[in-house]
Amino acid sequence: MKKILCVDDEPINLMIIEVNLMAQGYEVYKAEDGLTAIRMVRDIKPQLVLLDIMMPGLNGIDTLKEIKKIDPDLPVIMVTGVTDEETAKSAVEQGAYDYVTKPIDFEYLNTTILIKLL
Repeated sequence: MKKILCVDDEPINLMIIEVNLMAQGYEVYKAEDGLTAIRMVRDIKPQLVLLDIMMPGLNGIDTLKEIKKIDPDLPVIMVTGVTDEETAKSAVEQGAYDYVTKPIDFEYLNTTILIKLL
């Protein structure tokens, strides 16, 4: 079973994403901040990370940089409530595989995850 780590500071968002991913047959892990996410990347070695951009403390872009130091090949899909093209561009430049905006289009997200994990 493929492991996906979901990182978001809003518990309701984590729950919604978790329910969707579990229905697709993934093993889902959750973190509510960047530092926890970095630790979990080391400990559980997920096959993919869904990472919120706007988080207090260590934001998503900085968390992405640290994740890429641990595993440069780990696919990270950024999730954002802000449709700021510059932020999305920065995330991709830092190594993000893709990004999705909130509210999440789960059909698009599920397809993107499936393609990346094949």
